[in-house]
Amino acid sequence: MRRLGKEAREELSDTAKALIQVHTSEYSAMVTRISRFVSLQFVIWPVLIGALTFIWTENSKGHIPSVLAAWGSVLAVQFASQNYNFALYEVYNHVRYIEQVLRRRVVTLLHTDAVWKYERYLNKTGKAHSAWIGDIGPAIGSLAALLLSAYWRWGDWEVSDFWGFALNGVFLIQVSLSACRIVMVRRSFLHAA
Repeated sequence: MRRLGKEAREELSDTAKALIQVHTSEYSAMVTRISRFVSLQFVIWPVLIGALTFIWTENSKGHIPSVLAAWGSVLAVQFASQNYNFALYEVYNHVRYIEQVLRRRVVTLLHTDAVWKYERYLNKTGKAHSAWIGDIGPAIGSLAALLLSAYWRWGDWEVSDFWGFALNGVFLIQVSLSACRIVMVRRSFLHAA
């Protein structure tokens, strides 16, 4: 596609200019939402550390039985992982909308594809870390928490341990399905780029 020169910019109709302004406002709103979801992702981990610290402090004082401390800790990890996954999915979904819908509208109006290319740039140059760490890391952490808790409780296994393991297993499936959904949405906008 050709670049938009000075003459072409002057030729834009008032309608096209208004539409570009509307799309730019929509882009700004989407980016604001993305930054809020990213903030949510980072706030989750200190809350998780605080919850785990509370659980284990109360357990060491004898206020919480070991079985509840073990499976409650795993449940806290599952909850944090699922909230992280929710926020990451929303980030990727917003980027997909910008890349696949909004960008195409602006490109059509401006007759140039020289807009909003950061995701394409990242796709070519790479990110600071592998996207897989953020995409499936929480699911792996949830699995590790479940296995560590089962290992820790193994010698004192009771009926309540079975229920704790089963409940957390169901949540682990949900966290894993969320991770798969995240990978699919990220691939959808990267392969389109």
